[in-house]
Amino acid sequence: MERLNPRLAEGDPAAFAELYDQFADRAYHYLLAETGSAEDAADLLQESFARLYRSRKRLRKVEQIAGYVFQVVRNEVKRWKG
Repeated sequence: MERLNPRLAEGDPAAFAELYDQFADRAYHYLLAETGSAEDAADLLQESFARLYRSRKRLRKVEQIAGYVFQVVRNEVKRWKG
């Protein structure tokens, strides 16, 4: 996955699609378990990946992309729980 980092940082849509394909299912199931709502889980998943896209330039320096993705997802849950 680390080979994606430079492509993600440059805004490569195919790299972002690959990132989504790799992590979205697991992230969604985590979010569903945390929220108890399919609708809320889907909304939080969308916001998580939107945040990842907006902060994509930081991904160039990320060594463990999976950990970074799930930290963003966990932070979305924290914001949602308020």
